[in-house]
Amino acid sequence: MDIAPSQRFEPVIQFSVFMTNKIGKLNELMQVLGSNGVHVAAICTVDTHEAGLFRIIVNYPEQVRRVLEDCGFPFCEHRVFAVEIDSELQISHLCAAMTEAELNIFYMYPFLMRPRGKCGLVMSVDDMDLASQVLFAHGFRVLCQNDIAR
Repeated sequence: MDIAPSQRFEPVIQFSVFMTNKIGKLNELMQVLGSNGVHVAAICTVDTHEAGLFRIIVNYPEQVRRVLEDCGFPFCEHRVFAVEIDSELQISHLCAAMTEAELNIFYMYPFLMRPRGKCGLVMSVDDMDLASQVLFAHGFRVLCQNDIAR
């Protein structure tokens, strides 16, 4: 299937930052990012008794990569899928489209804010290119990293 340029999937970079599960660790991360002018567009925390995982979507990944390395935060990067929705009511439509295409959503979390009052979702899916095609065909706006930069 040929994909029109407007339908080509461009991934969003997610940073997964690993830290011990201690009071103030998330604050430490947010302070470092904030003092370096980083805008956190989406965040999700996953923790266990011993360790915390902070998934973040940021405005400029290259800058965050340097900041995390310079400050000694252990992290990894993942390509993820992002989509803009008009309201929370569209989540069921999105899930139905993904199910119809037999695509798995491994995890999902919301953006903190989107321009023009739109909502947004970050998703880890098993086939980002196909998900992009399916959701574009269903009228969703698939986001790329440039849509997140300010």
